[in-house]
Amino acid sequence: MQYASSDQNTAAGNEVSTHRLWGDWASVSRRSRLADQFAILMAISLPWSTTILGIFTALWLITLATVIDMFQFRKQLSRPACWLPVALFCLAVAGMAWADAPLGARTYAGGTMAKLLAIPLLIYQFERSENGIRVFLAFLASCTALLALSWLNWLDPRTVLPSDRPVGVPVKNWITQGVEFVLCIFGAAALAVVMWRKQRPYAATGLALLCAAFFLNMAFVASSRTSLVSLPVLLLISTLRYIGWRRAIALNLTIVIAAVLTWFLAPNLRERIDSIQQEYSLRDSRITSLFNAHLSDYVEGWIYVMGVGVAGGMISKLPKSSAIPDDALTGSDPGVPAGR
Repeated sequence: MQYASSDQNTAAGNEVSTHRLWGDWASVSRRSRLADQFAILMAISLPWSTTILGIFTALWLITLATVIDMFQFRKQLSRPACWLPVALFCLAVAGMAWADAPLGARTYAGGTMAKLLAIPLLIYQFERSENGIRVFLAFLASCTALLALSWLNWLDPRTVLPSDRPVGVPVKNWITQGVEFVLCIFGAAALAVVMWRKQRPYAATGLALLCAAFFLNMAFVASSRTSLVSLPVLLLISTLRYIGWRRAIALNLTIVIAAVLTWFLAPNLRERIDSIQQEYSLRDSRITSLFNAHLSDYVEGWIYVMGVGVAGGMISKLPKSSAIPDDALTGSDPGVPAGR
């Protein structure tokens, strides 16, 4: 009798757990939060593994498909920010249709642009979610862990087991790592400005030091031509746009002085810039590769897609004709109700 009672209690407990799990899945708000969590996991896996990124992307798509309001989504597709990525994908497919290449190669090339279709989905999702900033913070935290491993590998190459890898590039390649670190420099700098305005000097100082750590890694450890070309352009645009031209000039002059000092102290940086000059001097060099957006590349393409989609959703829910508030960058913006 005692064993029968125990079996009945176990069965009842399993039934309650099953009902609870089904109830959690049946709740739209819970599925919406689960889709946000998968997006955060996608951001974390971006610097590390394409396989894990693919798994979380599939789970994100499946979960998001269960909460989308098709009427609202079709209405959203009338906005240029949503239909332009779809049009670009269709243009890429049309271009592959008459390309002089085997069918398999054309299919693969067209498939690399399919990630653009995720942009309207991400805009829809984070226009209705408060977790957009967490996606960016997850990416920054993941890249910070990669930064620490890169510095450790540079100081002691034995910390990374594959001996054939470049020193300071523990995963993937220096082009991808450079793109990630450039984005983190500007992301951490934006958060540092916000923390300073909120009178949180310790957090602002920590984020500023993190920016410096990313920059010094690019200068001394692993530099890529793409990053070295894009960094000064993005710096000039962002400073003129957000801090005014007088402060921007003073800040850029300070950065130029620091860059000159870095030039004399970092032979790795000089080698990479010399390689850029050599590419310009070659008659048959592919100069456009220096400004290649890498949109068809897997990791770089997904970085672009997630950045545009998540930021687009966060900005879309702000009142029209209003500047981006600091709260939107720190996650304290109440936003739009998460119900989808």
